[in-house]
Amino acid sequence: MRLLLLCFLLPMSALAQGFDTSSGRHHPELDWRVARTEHFRIHYPQRLAGIEVEAAAIAEASYDALSANLGVTFDEPIRIYLSDEDEIVNGFAVSVGNGYTNIWVDQNENANAWTGRDKWLRRVIPHELGHIFHYRATRSAIAPFDNVFADPVPRVWTEGLAQYLTEEWDAERGERWLRQAALEGRWSYSDGASLYNGRLLYATGNSQVRWFAEQYGDSTLAELFRHRTPVLLGLASVHDPEAAFPATIGKSYVAFTRDWRRHVNAQYGALAVTRDTPDSLASPLRLPGQYLWAVRPAPGGDTTRVAIHRTRSLAQPIRELVLTGSQGRIVDRGRIVGAPAWSPDGRYLAWARTEYARFGSLLTDLYVLDTQSGRKRQVTHSRRAMHPEFAADGRLGFVVSDGGSAQVWTARIADDLALTDVRQITRLPDDTQIGSLAWHPTDDLLAASLFEADGQRRIHLIDPSTATGTPVTPSGQDSREPIWKPDGSQFAFTSPRDGVPNTFRLERASGTIHRLTDVATGANAQVWLPPDSTGRGYLLVTTSESKTGDQVYRVADTLSLAEPADLVPPEYRAWQTHRPPVVIPSVVPVDSSLVLGRSRYNSLANLTHVASLPFPYAFEKWGIGG
Repeated sequence: MRLLLLCFLLPMSALAQGFDTSSGRHHPELDWRVARTEHFRIHYPQRLAGIEVEAAAIAEASYDALSANLGVTFDEPIRIYLSDEDEIVNGFAVSVGNGYTNIWVDQNENANAWTGRDKWLRRVIPHELGHIFHYRATRSAIAPFDNVFADPVPRVWTEGLAQYLTEEWDAERGERWLRQAALEGRWSYSDGASLYNGRLLYATGNSQVRWFAEQYGDSTLAELFRHRTPVLLGLASVHDPEAAFPATIGKSYVAFTRDWRRHVNAQYGALAVTRDTPDSLASPLRLPGQYLWAVRPAPGGDTTRVAIHRTRSLAQPIRELVLTGSQGRIVDRGRIVGAPAWSPDGRYLAWARTEYARFGSLLTDLYVLDTQSGRKRQVTHSRRAMHPEFAADGRLGFVVSDGGSAQVWTARIADDLALTDVRQITRLPDDTQIGSLAWHPTDDLLAASLFEADGQRRIHLIDPSTATGTPVTPSGQDSREPIWKPDGSQFAFTSPRDGVPNTFRLERASGTIHRLTDVATGANAQVWLPPDSTGRGYLLVTTSESKTGDQVYRVADTLSLAEPADLVPPEYRAWQTHRPPVVIPSVVPVDSSLVLGRSRYNSLANLTHVASLPFPYAFEKWGIGG
């Protein structure tokens, strides 16, 4: 009896989560409200009023599509909880009761975390509802005891199904990590050998579900989840994927996986024939760290003095900001965000990290280090500030996110490291996120990677005097992370336009774009070095040929590679573009009529009874527990 209870209670305790799961903080200061729609109860803080209308439209459109594709309906409303108290680009779904989902909203870092044109609410709400529909499609009459007899929702397919039903196949949610696994021949997402295993799990499930639907049909996919296996001497039945696969398609999941892997191997083998490998670039630079999130040499291109945002090793997986060279030290450890920035004279180093802020929220703020004195100071507080970048005149530029929209601010650094003359210098449209900044080496001009309101991801040149930006990279190609050439005539940037990130350069005068790298597993631009003694210029790029770590290479800045030939037969790519019968629109129009009513939050009404089970116990005395 005790073993049975543990099998049941442990999974349920892991699923009973709230917003405090990540921050460890509750927020009694918030005034929570509830908006009622036909199929949902949307919970949100009053100060976010208006977000419930946008969420309602996306949720109802998702309900219609998911219900049609899986043949599932709900007789009680599904609860959606929205919060922006923490800067966490995530959400989660829970199967307790009728199911509910907690979602962190207004996330600027969606500009960097993902690819594709879907804005954050459009991406995250359908995805989390996809989990809840999956839970319902596989639920049995003896729920929540299903997990005692089977694993109805294995995580790899839970994530894969939610992606297939609600998203297009793209780079950061699939292609980059699956391609790397195939070309390296290391498919396991549970071997403990990589920080990227979680991403590979998502990519694997995403690919398998898409390939299943393309090979066997979407009606067969729905049939798979409806299959039930008898348990308890035939008194009940549960969904067991191990039994559902042979019953539905005539082969086991292991055999299905073998066929899928053979197909994907052939596909990526044909692709790799026309792509480069990292060792074709040059010899790698030896920098300390197993995973390198950002590499920034000191001003003048001094590669003996480098600021590195790294993870030292899998044995010590904490993120660190370190300085190499004679001043070598660990500058900071913890939730570091993005790339550090040097002041033009090399005295100051600025970076962003996520901190406990006002009311215990997890928010991103800026730090500055005086490399001469060694003094360090947090210079913003509860600002949602990130992506620091110094101008040629010493001003510090940075991004501040407010209500999901981002703007560029500037400040001066005083002798005591405090920020002075703080001012906003852009007036970008609402629902615009900023992924990174790069000041022109001599002019008062910013290059910024913007995730625009209509879903375009382009680099803009921003003139602080007019507070506006002009896009300079094409539509539909996802350009990000600009890096200026030291003379200001060009900038390099990274684009995952062909499934993995590679490096390109744009000539400012002509607008001509040249490809600098065509690495099969990707190469991200880090910094443009000044010319060496021979007059040659180079860029530093990071690559991840292996999931076990990153490397840095020097790439000649004069390269102009031809676009690669495509030797992959179209039928091998068919699964990547296959979509479910009913597709959720990429842009869902706001419809205020979907909100049928609003009220204050009632905590008692949100208590959910899962199960009650009496059992005997014996410690110091006998008794009955429950």
